[in-house]
Amino acid sequence: MDTVARSIGMLKKELKDEVFITGSMLSPLMLAAQILEASNLCIEMLTEKESVHSLLERLTQSCILYADRMLEEGADGIFVENGENTADLFSPDMAEDFILKYTKELYEHIQANGGYVISHNCAEHAFHEMELALKPDVLNFAFGDVKALGEQYEVECVKIHKKIGCGPRYCFKDFERHDVCLMGNINPNVFGDGSFADIEHEVKSCMDAAPEKGFILSTGCEIPLNTPIEEMETLWQAISSRF
Repeated sequence: MDTVARSIGMLKKELKDEVFITGSMLSPLMLAAQILEASNLCIEMLTEKESVHSLLERLTQSCILYADRMLEEGADGIFVENGENTADLFSPDMAEDFILKYTKELYEHIQANGGYVISHNCAEHAFHEMELALKPDVLNFAFGDVKALGEQYEVECVKIHKKIGCGPRYCFKDFERHDVCLMGNINPNVFGDGSFADIEHEVKSCMDAAPEKGFILSTGCEIPLNTPIEEMETLWQAISSRF
């Protein structure tokens, strides 16, 4: 913990407010999955419910302590991995029972202490309505099922943006009304195995489909290890050409 916090402090001292400095951490349930292993955690959520809640309460406080240290050292915000908030793993009721309360407590604490919250969930079937209920400052998303969202929120993204090649993952244009900044949604698979043209197409498609305000162009998940520097330069050039 202190090593990461000290690194943030060094960056803040050197760069001051020149750049946005972000800390990174797992949400309480993601951390529980690391401790118990995901399969064991899922079993205990069904057979030892109260024990899991007790563990999550302790882990939430641990996450808060970690967030506090990063904020004290100068982090402007915290990037929180919340990828287990998804229908791929849980029912909506289970997600609400074991995720919403604890993650919301963490987010509210970070915000109350002057930090921004970037909630990262790149699951294909993420519970986006629950992510929005957590009220992060930024939602970092990927591969969103706009067709399913369209049925719930009357989003007609694919139809609206068909002329620019918008697929089911490029934007959640209707989410603009929720006052949550969106961050995404470049497909990480274009790096390494992709071509320069693929990268340029991703940037164009995401920017053309994005809301008019409240959007940060980024990858939907991590940039793969050993991505060639030439591809990163292509990404930057494609972004710069939009402005």
